[in-house]
Amino acid sequence: MEDIQYSQVNILVRIREGELLTNEEFQKYIQFNSLDELRESLRTTHYGKYAAKDDFFDSIDKYLMKDRAETFRELYSVSPDKEILYFFTRRFTFHNIKIAIKSKFTGRDFSHLAIPDGVYPYAEITQAVLGNYSAALPSVYEEAIQLANDYLDKEGKHYGV
Repeated sequence: MEDIQYSQVNILVRIREGELLTNEEFQKYIQFNSLDELRESLRTTHYGKYAAKDDFFDSIDKYLMKDRAETFRELYSVSPDKEILYFFTRRFTFHNIKIAIKSKFTGRDFSHLAIPDGVYPYAEITQAVLGNYSAALPSVYEEAIQLANDYLDKEGKHYGV
């Protein structure tokens, strides 16, 4: 494998790292006396496009998740070997499978806890958990979901989900 294959990925990662808030910036922001002061200061950062929105402070998690999803999509679009990225995003996929199963067996909606993994939409995971085939998910995930569903159906102990 040639080193140049990952140059675009490396550049994108370095750009995104540079957009993260530094500890010094974060410490400065928590000292502000008003949300307006914080919004104004964030305006000049990568997060300015979100801070300008009226619901930014009520929906900050939504915007950060959206930003993470965009980053993953960008990385997947330039990566020559998606398996390497899957290694880093699988934990989010399994997290989403777990909360979809939890939603199914508790009757509660936990979709707000879903974390975009850049590959498998939460709606596809939910469909698979509900017993519907999902063309988006690899068979290994489908099999794991089926095993979990069968176990929880059989045991009837849903409190541990």
